Amino acid sequence: MSDDGQHQGEDDSPPGKPNLWRYAGIGVELFSPIIGGSVAGYYVDAYFHTGAIWTLVGLLGGVFLGFYRLIAEARAFRKSL
Repeated sequence: MSDDGQHQGEDDSPPGKPNLWRYAGIGVELFSPIIGGSVAGYYVDAYFHTGAIWTLVGLLGGVFLGFYRLIAEARAFRKSL
């Protein structure tokens, strides 16, 4: 245990230096719903033989959800600064 006032598990980066893992997490928040919606739509289309309509719906839903999560994560990130 150290006596310098830091707790175990806290970010040890110097003040003003960005935490790159946080930025990577924000990127994952953006692209994972897009990929997930597209893949889910593809399998729904394959099951019901509906062409590509559900793939497109899943892609657009994923884009909207991805940007919603991106904005929410960016706001939380801004508050933590």
